[in-house]
Amino acid sequence: MRLSLSVNGHPRYTASVNGAGYLSAHLNMQSRPKENDYSRTVRVDGTETEETETVRMKWPAQPLNIGDVVEIKILPNDGVSDRAAEVKKSSEAPTNSSPIRNSQKKYSIQFETSTPG
Repeated sequence: MRLSLSVNGHPRYTASVNGAGYLSAHLNMQSRPKENDYSRTVRVDGTETEETETVRMKWPAQPLNIGDVVEIKILPNDGVSDRAAEVKKSSEAPTNSSPIRNSQKKYSIQFETSTPG
């Protein structure tokens, strides 16, 4: 899967996911007066779902202004793409190195029983 993102006719990047997964474009407009956040952005995220690994990719969010024209073009799978700005692999997640799972320690439990008598 491959797509290109342009703002006001200016290409920003081409994003792709090879193999099974998802490729998503998000246009976000925020009105949060308490945080003084009135931002507008467009971004692209990808998720590659391999058999034993999930890879999440993010391309840079692009700031937008009122009147901007955003174009997302679906492209053929073959071709050049830009590297994601952020890539995270499930195998590298801190939660994948549980000390219990990786421990070679063995524990034994002993029970004492008494007979009446």
